[in-house]
Amino acid sequence: SINRAILNSTGEYITILDSDDEYKLNHIEECIKQMKYFDLIASTTTTIVNEDSDNLVSDKNDNKKFIHVDDCILFATLFGKKEVFATLKFNHGYAADASFYESASKLYSVKKLDLRTYIYYRNNEDSITALMKKKQLQN
Repeated sequence: SINRAILNSTGEYITILDSDDEYKLNHIEECIKQMKYFDLIASTTTTIVNEDSDNLVSDKNDNKKFIHVDDCILFATLFGKKEVFATLKFNHGYAADASFYESASKLYSVKKLDLRTYIYYRNNEDSITALMKKKQLQN
């Protein structure tokens, strides 16, 4: 659905906002400032958690290993020129965001920044990543 939405978009820039997250008031402004230097950015988030362990997610290279969410490329923090999104497609599955970013880095100027203007709610016990983590901890 994201790939189809991108094809139908008419704006100069593309970003994605998950339905259970939000932007700080300066998010778009801060991202647009970076477009002078980069074609695509990802950023760290202001992450809302119930406990510190909620900051950990499965590593894309080893699902039995956990890494801090700040060390990931998060789908919803991607912001960039439409050309990047129109050229590349999102794959289906876990870490599709990281794969997209890695593919973009081979063709475009990309950077992960410490903006923290995206509010990421990780305190949802029924999220896909939370359920995946529970399953891994049980094994």
